[in-house]
Amino acid sequence: MANEKYPLGTMKLHPKPNINKLQIYHLLVFLLLLAYFIYFSNITSFFILPSKQRSTTSGHALATGSNGDIMTCDLYNGTWVRDYGGTIYTNLTCKTMPDANNCEKYGKDHDFVKWKWKPHECHLPRFDPEEFLNAVRGMNLAFVGDSVSRNHKDSLLCMLSQVESPQNTYNDVENQITKYYFETYNFTLMHLWTRFFVRYEDRKVNGSVTETDVYLDEMDPNWVNHVHEANYVVVSGGHWFIRQLNLYQKNKLIGTIYEQSQKKNTPVLGLIFALQNAFRTALNYLNYKNNYTTASRSSNSSISNLRLVVVRTFSTRHYEVGAWNSGGFCNRTRPNLDLGLLSGNHLEMRNMLLEEMERVRNEGGGQGVRFAAMDVTRMMDMRPDGHPGAHWDNRWNPGLSDCTHWCMPGAIDTWNELLFLTLQKYI
Repeated sequence: MANEKYPLGTMKLHPKPNINKLQIYHLLVFLLLLAYFIYFSNITSFFILPSKQRSTTSGHALATGSNGDIMTCDLYNGTWVRDYGGTIYTNLTCKTMPDANNCEKYGKDHDFVKWKWKPHECHLPRFDPEEFLNAVRGMNLAFVGDSVSRNHKDSLLCMLSQVESPQNTYNDVENQITKYYFETYNFTLMHLWTRFFVRYEDRKVNGSVTETDVYLDEMDPNWVNHVHEANYVVVSGGHWFIRQLNLYQKNKLIGTIYEQSQKKNTPVLGLIFALQNAFRTALNYLNYKNNYTTASRSSNSSISNLRLVVVRTFSTRHYEVGAWNSGGFCNRTRPNLDLGLLSGNHLEMRNMLLEEMERVRNEGGGQGVRFAAMDVTRMMDMRPDGHPGAHWDNRWNPGLSDCTHWCMPGAIDTWNELLFLTLQKYI
């Protein structure tokens, strides 16, 4: 017999649900939290990619941004935008972070990490340390350069250590040559410290350096002795050239960077001349174009395993009022997003490094070692807030602000996002 309450043909299988206002409120909160997570975790980039573009264990796939193709995007034409998604590592989760870059430990306000680089034409994918390690499995990567280059290496080391703790396999006496090994991925990360890329000698009186002689046509054996181990090299520098130097070619004094009263008859050749000639010598060596006497004498190893050289342009300093040793400081708390065009030495150094990279790339004709650029000068020029300033372990340099190096975590981590995209594009 049909149910009298629901006549045949109109019987309802389920009673009408009774949704109260509290349940609606809980549902809205859940949806808001879900939207927040999707936005800041960058999970949307996975779902919008075709399967062939998603990362694989080979590590050679590139992601496409939500508003453009990253393969054709100008990664260095953009601005810094707010980002509250958090950092890949912290000063508590990275055991290798140097105190010199541990700005939050020394009281710097946390706001400087809440910015990310946004190219105008595309979306920069969030760095995935496991994906990076898969991409470089079985390879060696060397950073060649000064202490800012070491800063770059330290940033990458912190990012990758969130996947696996590396083994410190080599340190020289002065901690200038360091090597870290990721056993699971058979990957070695190195920093090969050099002031000028080429050989130099300090003249000292009573233990203090009075003059420095730089030999523009001879390799610095400090890094040449180890670079043969590398498959990928990131070369950068320039900061040590902003000082008085005596310049030599073929063991003959040819000039100085700045005018010296005791060398009145010596030509003043300038900063750009010195950096260009030293950098050219280094790039030519990496391209194994010429056989340099010092390089041959100091190393019997071949660099034939080298696949790619990445040239990172000059990293901007932000001293105000004075220089690093004359009361200069950097206490800005926000990026300078209204910055005009680059000018002065920073622009000249950036342009020259790119020109030299292009020259050696064209001379290679696409054969042998490949060359690529990371043009970070302008993007870092916008970040006067990203330096340690007074917030660093300066017990040996009391009162000095560091407006050259970069806080970790911080703006410098973007370099490794860009480096990964460069590696994916060229290897």
